[in-house]
Amino acid sequence: MQEIHPKPGSRASWVRPPAYRFWIKVDVRSENECWNWIGGLDAKGYGCFYWNGDPQPTTRAHRRSWLLHNGPIPPGLCVCHRCDNPRCVNPNHLFLGTHADNAADKVSKGRQARKLSDGDIRQIRLLRERGARHRELARSFGVCETTVVKICRRERWGHVE
Repeated sequence: MQEIHPKPGSRASWVRPPAYRFWIKVDVRSENECWNWIGGLDAKGYGCFYWNGDPQPTTRAHRRSWLLHNGPIPPGLCVCHRCDNPRCVNPNHLFLGTHADNAADKVSKGRQARKLSDGDIRQIRLLRERGARHRELARSFGVCETTVVKICRRERWGHVE
């Protein structure tokens, strides 16, 4: 990690460089642990970072970490997580792969949501009406919590009664 110390009295002493602003939003731990992003997150739980003057100024934090440590990301490649933690920006936990590689990694680690039957949908709604929590239902049915919320609101599988 590059340390940045502006000269006292210079404009840079009060305008923080992007690399500095990036690293103050990271909980850096040992090289084997996740370095969690403590700044803003997007809807999928990935860190977001705005880098002044960049052609694509707002990027996901793990992509910015890759850029800082390894340089440019070749066109068509993703920055993937070995740790499956979307907040992690530890360069030791990141690798490059295609979208297909990323999808295969997801399936191999059992993170691919399973298909729900109409019976599952009815059961989720019934259990929710009886007080089950979204998180518990998501874990039980092998889907994300957002999916359960949308099922209960009838935003998904609305045709199932």
